[in-house]
Amino acid sequence: MFSKLLGSLFGKKTSEASKPPSPPPLPHIPEVHDPSSNIPPSDSLPKTKAPVHGISYAEFLGDRRETGYIKRFKTKVVGVTHENVDGSSRQEAIGRLKVGQKIRLAWEKDNPHDPNAILLFPGTTGNVNMKDCIGYLNANLAADVVNWATNTDRYTYAEVAEILGGYEGADTLGCLLEITVYSEAEPTPPPIPGSSVVSPTAEPSPTPDCEPPISGTSTNASRSIDTGKLTSTPDGAWILNPRCGFRLTIETEKDVAVQVKTLLDSRLHENLYDGEEKLAPIIARSNLRCREIEEYVRTWRPRYLKRIEELKAASKEWATAGEMDREDLLAQFKGQALDAIEVRPRCDLDVLLDSEPVSATIDDALVDRYGFDAIEMYLQHIGKPEKVHRLSADHPHRPRFESLVTKGLARRGPDIPVSAILADFKLKEMGQLAPPGLGPFGRKAAAIQALANLPDIRERLGKVVAFRELFQLQLLPEEFAGIDLGLVAASRAYTRTMANLIVGTYMKAAWELRSFAFYDENPDMVRGWEVRTGSKSCPHCMSKAGRVTSNTPRPRVPFHIGCYCDVVPV
Repeated sequence: MFSKLLGSLFGKKTSEASKPPSPPPLPHIPEVHDPSSNIPPSDSLPKTKAPVHGISYAEFLGDRRETGYIKRFKTKVVGVTHENVDGSSRQEAIGRLKVGQKIRLAWEKDNPHDPNAILLFPGTTGNVNMKDCIGYLNANLAADVVNWATNTDRYTYAEVAEILGGYEGADTLGCLLEITVYSEAEPTPPPIPGSSVVSPTAEPSPTPDCEPPISGTSTNASRSIDTGKLTSTPDGAWILNPRCGFRLTIETEKDVAVQVKTLLDSRLHENLYDGEEKLAPIIARSNLRCREIEEYVRTWRPRYLKRIEELKAASKEWATAGEMDREDLLAQFKGQALDAIEVRPRCDLDVLLDSEPVSATIDDALVDRYGFDAIEMYLQHIGKPEKVHRLSADHPHRPRFESLVTKGLARRGPDIPVSAILADFKLKEMGQLAPPGLGPFGRKAAAIQALANLPDIRERLGKVVAFRELFQLQLLPEEFAGIDLGLVAASRAYTRTMANLIVGTYMKAAWELRSFAFYDENPDMVRGWEVRTGSKSCPHCMSKAGRVTSNTPRPRVPFHIGCYCDVVPV
């Protein structure tokens, strides 16, 4: 029955014939599926629903529970600035979300660009409405979700973790989801006292040479990934993953290298998608360098900058363009120069190539005083320090602003000058605050001055606004006057890009290593290999796409830093 259900839902041919054992579930790598022994429970299969605005989809069903989950992580919704097919705004849809709200996963398997595409809608039951669509799950994770639901006993639950943006300097709204992956099977019971079974959460003690253990290693050998011990190079650098096909080498002190290695290995087993935010502070405090990233930048930045200059010289508009038009043209030229690069890591490539990296220790004094996260939040908003931010009690950024107040980086409510609060009001609203005989006002500046001089202005304001909701950043103390916040922001952007590349490349290389350990042990299952690229793959990777026979050496991914291509058996 389940075999017929799979075939009808997904057009998938099934057979009751016996097949070799399946390899362990892996992100991005399709598994050898045995329908006679490994059919997912019917409740975890996607259910075909009525088309929404002409789009056919199947919904992944499942409820949140606190036990029996395999991993829990966070990921950003993609495509949030695009309109939906009915012309509705995804920005408006995100603006209606609430933190903790369930997000429904709608598999758009007939999508001509990506058969694994998953649309995202808020809600629990009933038909979905296209005007509520907030975007897509990122392509790599979507492929995992489809694979888990159709080839394993896993199902995926999503909810809103945080609403991003929506403030001065970052007007665009975004959404951070919390994803939980469950197994339909019952959780493994605890070992019987006195038995020799090792707890899956137990960690071995570090070896005498301080090599970090793999955190969270499972007793099931097929699920563990050994990327190799931290290895020093003759010139004092550290190789993070010596057993992998693509190695990552960092220049830093040994204790920092151990910390990075431990973090990356723990992400393999505990939370695959939060490594970037954990690694960025380590890079910022240690000024860690990654040789593979620096080699890429040395190779491609000169070509990138040269192409921009060529486009300027060829432009008929550039020579006579005003300042604002030149900014517009330069953004266009940078996009064209990036498109001309053959090898393109999946990252904010313009951050990597636009300028020389600033030392990540430039903000050490600020971090020592206020902490990494506080400075990160401060930099996001300090572009207009005079702005008063109105944040309701349930606003996702409210706790962060309250933390800034505690640290002396912001002020709140009654401590904010009345003139600054009034500046956020429209002229008509200020007219409503005025007592009889004052006004009407023709100019905003005159209205602010007149109202600010009223002895009861705070009482009047208190009737239309909650002072507790008001926050305003403060300038840094005089002792930090010599710090260029523009350079600090540039350094932070470069640091985040480095963290993104290191984590993504490490994970991809580790998954490739684990996947092919299975096929190396079962060579008769493989007739050849296929390199699969994605819609955002670079020309270099696209040139490698296709199949090769098993007599040919297996292609090893990642092909370069920040590569997300897959190699699968055929």
